[in-house]
Amino acid sequence: MTHPTSQANPTEGGCRPRDPHTPAVLGLPRTAVYADLGAACFVDQASAARFDGCRPVIAHPPRHAGGRVNPQGRSSPRDRALTQWMLDQVRAWGGVLEHPAHSRLWTDAALPAAGDRLDPYGGWTLPVWQSWWGSSRPRPTWLYVVGYEGPHMPAMPLALASAAAAEQGGEPDTLPAAFAVWLVDVATAIGHAQAWRYRTRGGR
Repeated sequence: MTHPTSQANPTEGGCRPRDPHTPAVLGLPRTAVYADLGAACFVDQASAARFDGCRPVIAHPPRHAGGRVNPQGRSSPRDRALTQWMLDQVRAWGGVLEHPAHSRLWTDAALPAAGDRLDPYGGWTLPVWQSWWGSSRPRPTWLYVVGYEGPHMPAMPLALASAAAAEQGGEPDTLPAAFAVWLVDVATAIGHAQAWRYRTRGGR
């Protein structure tokens, strides 16, 4: 299997000197807001091969590549390899990886639990509910963050979901627009804080 690499041609959708702080969205974003905000989107393995690093990352790995609510059989070797590659990019360039709470990815990749110390990559886990940003269901979510400290994160709305909303089903697997905006704010701040990574072009 051919894996995306960080050595692709930078003129084909990857790092450009004029926008080193503009986030790159890796994986199916599940919202059109990212493009409206000017983020560079790499939605599948073919387009991910054009990502050359040099900017902060927002990673949305395949939902069945570790999510506890899906059978292990649905996670293909291709999806697992793509998920690991996305994790590697977050660790190399700084950014945020988003996945359902209690995802097996945290165990499989030895990611820190919420409240743990920073891992060797400077990463830590932030648990959130997507209902805080307008989802009609609570949607507990874990964020693996590299390159930014918790006390300086952009403000979160912390809206509470009602019991009725928590029992609703059938909501499409879309990302709340306000959540996408917040993730871009986080990644952009990481881009400014981690400028040294992009100057050296070496990551970690």
